[in-house]
Amino acid sequence: MRGWRFVIDEAGFAFESEVPTELEEDFAQYLDVLEYVRTTPGTVKRSDVLFDIESASGATLVDHLCDPRINRDIRHELHGRLDKIAEYDDDLEDWEFLVDSTVLPVAPSIGICSKYAAKGVMLACLTTMRAGRRGARAVRATSGDSSVAIHFVADSSDGPSFWRAIIDAEPDLLDDFADHQHLAFPNTVFAENIWDQISRFDGSSLEVRRALIANLGGLDDYVLRIWAEHSEPIQRIKQMQIAASVNCSPESPNTHKNSKAMHQRLVEFDGEQITCQWHAKLERHRNRIHFAVHDGRLFVGIFADHLLL
Repeated sequence: MRGWRFVIDEAGFAFESEVPTELEEDFAQYLDVLEYVRTTPGTVKRSDVLFDIESASGATLVDHLCDPRINRDIRHELHGRLDKIAEYDDDLEDWEFLVDSTVLPVAPSIGICSKYAAKGVMLACLTTMRAGRRGARAVRATSGDSSVAIHFVADSSDGPSFWRAIIDAEPDLLDDFADHQHLAFPNTVFAENIWDQISRFDGSSLEVRRALIANLGGLDDYVLRIWAEHSEPIQRIKQMQIAASVNCSPESPNTHKNSKAMHQRLVEFDGEQITCQWHAKLERHRNRIHFAVHDGRLFVGIFADHLLL
C-alpha cells in the first residue's frame, strides 16, 4: 500500500467557468482531498506542467492562485501544498486522453496512471469536483485503441473503491493488509488476524479474492443503512441483493438450535463477544463471510468454506 499511489489531475484545473467564488470552492475542496491523502500510506506526485494548465479564458492555474478575488489563505495554502509535491520524471508519448466520452488535450498525469496500470500498478488521479470524474473510469489515449480503468478521487468517499482495486490488482499486498483495511472498508470492524483465514476458502485464488473484495465492499457500503431502514430479515436480504449485489442471509432456526454451531460463530472484538449469525455467500454452495451488525456497527468475524449447521 505504501509508496507512490496518487497523481495530481492537472486537467481537473482546466476550468470552463472561472467565477472567483466557484474557484474558491474548488480550491478549498482540493485542500480537503490533499488532507485525505495525508491520512493514507500513499504519496502523491505531479507533472511539471501543472501550474501552466489553462482554463477556458487562457488563464493558468498559477494565475488563479494569484487572483486577489479568491480567499488569500486558501490560495496560498493550496499553492504551497502543490508546489511542495514532487514531480514525476516519467516520459510519455501521449498527452491527450479520452475519459469516457470526454477528450482531455493536456492530461499527462492521466497518462501516467494508464502507463502504470498496464504494469499492474494502481495509481489514482486526485481531481476537482467540477471535473466530473469520480471513481473508476475508462481511459485511453486518443491515438490508441485499448482502454484501462483509472480511479479518480475528488473526495475522501472516493478512496475506498481505489484501495479495493489495489488489492485486486496487487494481491501480494494482502500479506500486510490488516494495517490498511480501514482504507478499503472504513465502516467495518474486522476480527483480529481475519486475513489469515483467506486460505479457508475453496477455489482459485483469483476468483476467491475478487468475490471477497466485492462482497466486503457491498457490506461496507450498504449494510448499516439497510439494517437501519429494515428490521425484517427478508427485506434485508432483498435490499442487499438489489443495492449491493450481495447474497446474504441469517443462520437458520436449526443452526440456532445447535449450540456447538452457534458457539463456532462467536467472535471476540476488542474484548466483546459477538455472534456473527449472518453470512454473505461468495458462491451459492461454498465460501462464507460471517458478520454481525451490533450497536450500529458492522463486524466481520469469520471467513470459511462452511461452518457447522
